Amino acid sequence: MDESGLKQFIRYISLSILGMIGISCYILADTFFISRALGPSGIAALNLSISVYSVIHGLGLMLAIGGASKYSILKSKKEDEEADKVFTICFKSSFIIGMIFAIIGFSFQDLWDVF
Repeated sequence: MDESGLKQFIRYISLSILGMIGISCYILADTFFISRALGPSGIAALNLSISVYSVIHGLGLMLAIGGASKYSILKSKKEDEEADKVFTICFKSSFIIGMIFAIIGFSFQDLWDVF
């Protein structure tokens, strides 16, 4: 790896680490305020919802980053029609998955009345 490639790699790694630290600080602040306001039942609900959030976030990143990478590769090869198909598939998949999560969320919103 040449020096410019190493610099670019370090830049990407450092930005990823800063992003993870930012999300961790956000979760820590959330935990603090929820524990002060709601106590142990609030912390339990937060711990359950963080895992759901992680799955939703992971699916979104997977579709977005994977689709953008494939789209960019195809565009650089001048395969515009195939790139447009990839964009459309990623957009439709994101919409369908989002609707599924929304329907599940609305279906189970009455469960939160227990807390």
